[in-house]
Amino acid sequence: MERRRGFSLTEVLVAMAVSSIVLLSVVVVSNLSFKMSNQLKASMELDSEIVKLHTSIQNIISRQWTLVATISEISDLQAPSESSITLISNIPANNQTGWVTAVSTITYDSESRALIYILPKDDSGALINSIIANNIDSFSVSLIPDTDYIKYDATLTYYSPSSLPIAQKHTEGAVRFY
Repeated sequence: MERRRGFSLTEVLVAMAVSSIVLLSVVVVSNLSFKMSNQLKASMELDSEIVKLHTSIQNIISRQWTLVATISEISDLQAPSESSITLISNIPANNQTGWVTAVSTITYDSESRALIYILPKDDSGALINSIIANNIDSFSVSLIPDTDYIKYDATLTYYSPSSLPIAQKHTEGAVRFY
């Protein structure tokens, strides 16, 4: 009897089963890697925004401005978009009074989920809006009683394109004004 060369049906089915298991394992590992990559990217993005938030607030309040005019805190009666810090600085100038007063505001905009720094461009009344940090879900500020410090709290969330939260971080800090 002459033997034909090739694989038997059993051998082919076993090879397909082993190949399917290997491919399924590769797909599962790849999917987990992509999810971990997205979470890592989201976490790094939030860390970057937190650093920008802390350094910008520190720079703006402690180094550039001399007087806190008003601080509106978030309460049950106010919308989160009303959380803001208004700053006044007296800058030496060559005029009759010897001073120029500049007013700026740090405000939280809940629609854009950003902390915005608003300052006058010049005497014409034009304003410059600069984004301090993004991905902010909540922001609140308050004066620490009997001190020269402002305390702030922020919750930052990174969302997927389908609006599902991927990562969330909470940060708080205090900055001294002079």
